[in-house]
Amino acid sequence: MKSVFSLFWSDIKSILSRPYAIFVILVLMVMPGFYAWFNIVASWNPYGNTQNIKVAIANEDAGVDFLGKNINIGASVVENLQENHVMGWHFVSEDVARNGVQMGDFYAAIIVSQDFSKNLTTFLSDEPKKPELHYIVNEKINAIAPNITKKGVESIRDSIEANFISSMYGEFFKQTNLTAEKIQSYQKNISRAREMINRLAKSLPSFHEKLEKGQNGLARMNEILPKIEEILPILSEDLSKIETATEKEIPIDDIASEMKNFVKAQIQIAGFLMDSGIRSLSNIHETAEYYNDKLQPTLNRASQILARVDRIFATFGKMFQSLENLTGKRGIFQPAITRNKNFRTKISNYQATVMRASAALNRGETLSEEILGKVSSGANMILQEYAEFKDFFTETIEPKFEQVTEKFQEFIQKAHDASVQLQAEIPNIQEKIEKISTAAQNGNEKIEKILSHWQEIENAILKLQKISNSISDERIEELLEIMLLDPENEKNFFRHPVEIISESLFSSPNYGSSIAPFFTVLALWVGALLATSMLSVRSTEAENQQKIRAGFVARMMVFVMIGLGQATAIVLGNIFVFHVYIVHPVVLFFTALLIITFFHIFIFSLVYLIGNAGKVLAILILLLQLSAGSGTFPVELTNDFFVKVHPFIPFTYAINAMREASLGMVESIFYYNIFILILMMLIVFFVAFLLAPKLSRVAIKSDNRTKGIDIFSH
Repeated sequence: MKSVFSLFWSDIKSILSRPYAIFVILVLMVMPGFYAWFNIVASWNPYGNTQNIKVAIANEDAGVDFLGKNINIGASVVENLQENHVMGWHFVSEDVARNGVQMGDFYAAIIVSQDFSKNLTTFLSDEPKKPELHYIVNEKINAIAPNITKKGVESIRDSIEANFISSMYGEFFKQTNLTAEKIQSYQKNISRAREMINRLAKSLPSFHEKLEKGQNGLARMNEILPKIEEILPILSEDLSKIETATEKEIPIDDIASEMKNFVKAQIQIAGFLMDSGIRSLSNIHETAEYYNDKLQPTLNRASQILARVDRIFATFGKMFQSLENLTGKRGIFQPAITRNKNFRTKISNYQATVMRASAALNRGETLSEEILGKVSSGANMILQEYAEFKDFFTETIEPKFEQVTEKFQEFIQKAHDASVQLQAEIPNIQEKIEKISTAAQNGNEKIEKILSHWQEIENAILKLQKISNSISDERIEELLEIMLLDPENEKNFFRHPVEIISESLFSSPNYGSSIAPFFTVLALWVGALLATSMLSVRSTEAENQQKIRAGFVARMMVFVMIGLGQATAIVLGNIFVFHVYIVHPVVLFFTALLIITFFHIFIFSLVYLIGNAGKVLAILILLLQLSAGSGTFPVELTNDFFVKVHPFIPFTYAINAMREASLGMVESIFYYNIFILILMMLIVFFVAFLLAPKLSRVAIKSDNRTKGIDIFSH
């Protein structure tokens, strides 16, 4: 031990006695920091500058007339993108766009085809055509830019899909609303007439009781008769409206037809959505290996589309049940109800499968063949079920809507007949009221006679009540609830069927701070590698005294001391110069000291034991760790070899420990990584310490072979 410290102080004194040596050591301490700082600053907020990525937009869309409106999706895209500064959109012609991408003026181009709107609106036809967005990308310019521009075109596609389909969905609800509102207005007149009659009928028993008691009853009668007379003209007017509506205003034949067309349109919308987002999953097991990094957005989109489709079929379920109740013929719509319920169950189960696959990718896992098989077979099953449901509706359910028309006709006719009867009763009631009023005022009639007249009025009002109650039909009201769904609410759901509630754990204000642990660890390794390249690992004094192990430890201590200076410079620069976000700066500082100590011991030992070949090996290990260390991309996205190597390399634990100190700590994770680093460091040190005398001689002989060769002299 005494020899170790003697040799160590000898090295320190030799450095301190030469100003140039001090300068070189100081430069050696600061230089690795620049490696970290340049990379951190360059990566500070790369996705905040995507507006500088030039993407050409060429709108060739000619537009189309659809549902009484002129629709030009391409023009809408251009209008929206002019307010969108996520990327550097340039609005040009198709020729300029294509040539610009070819020559590298644009990273990518998006061309809206001439028949885009026309094809998009064919989703309601028997032969729908897919609208096409032409995406042209120059992948030679940059490796990352195509991924960013691809996100741009996908967001445009999703926006078009969500906005157009949601608008069409809303339009169909508006059309059913118009018809339903006529029926509802008609029902309101019926309800108001019934309510007035019921209110009169309700007051009759108590009034009759008072009337039997004599004069107080007569006085009370003089109060209530004017009220009855006041209500009767209003009642007559409402009944007249009911009668007129049944003859002219209610489009009975259109009601079932519109409902049938509504269901057909929604089935077509569901097919359009699934063809757009689910069909691509049907062969996912064949392309997963190549497109593994692209599966996440595909699965997320599929999940949203499944939510939209489920919403459509949920409405079907309610409508079919209401129609079943309305027709009064048990079982007429039951097959549709059962098939619809089964289809929704399969959608729900498949959506759960898709979400499990998406969650696995979020955890950085590679999807197994089993999961990919379930996703693929599930997509095929959903598409097959949809096709069968569509055929089933056309062949079996569509003809049954005629019975819905018959039921509506029955209801309307019943209401018409009842209103005519009620209208006929009102003059009789008015006549009786005049008689009883005259008799009560003159006082000529006995109370028994007045009671007799009043009983006739009671009977007439109760008859009105019975007739009015006969035209109440809660089954139609139940159906109207579906037909009167708010179009805006339905549109909003289709735009955003899945609400994302984000909860960020250990978040960072910028990408530079998030990537800083990786670049800091990388700089620490570079610092240790740089030291062994610039300084000698062998002590001449120790070699002369045959104190190999003492010389090994003493010179290693000098390198570690330099390393502590390197770590200090890097960490202080991160904190005070570049203001990297760090949650636990003190912990980070001491973690960096531990890591640099280990790296210097590791690389120093390699060079000491096998000479210059150790420097080469240290560089190879660095390259391996760049791929297997999970510093940038999750290691699960790399080749299986790197996944297997990952647990055995120092970078894995060094980066994890730095992340815990930088972005927020889970103590068990932090201490586990520190423990592994210390364990690795001790193993390396003791193995090197034991092998130093023997392997050192071999290393010296190997290095001496290059002496005398000019190109190796320095």
